[in-house]
Amino acid sequence: MENQRKLLESAGATFENVFRSNWYLTDIRDWDAIAPVLAEYFGGELPSPQVIEVARLTAKPGIRLEPDLWASRPRG
Repeated sequence: MENQRKLLESAGATFENVFRSNWYLTDIRDWDAIAPVLAEYFGGELPSPQVIEVARLTAKPGIRLEPDLWASRPRG
């Protein structure tokens, strides 16, 4: 999530600007443990969360969670 924070900041946005979130997990049973941690980054409820279980993620071996965040950049 710190990588996601850096990506958002590089675009001039924060987690507050995220309006949609997709979460790809290799084991859906992990969601109950992951959701409260994610809520800390978002300051409460996740924006429009979709949680999708997948067979595997291709980023790196052993990765179990991949976020897909949609944010609108503030004007200014």
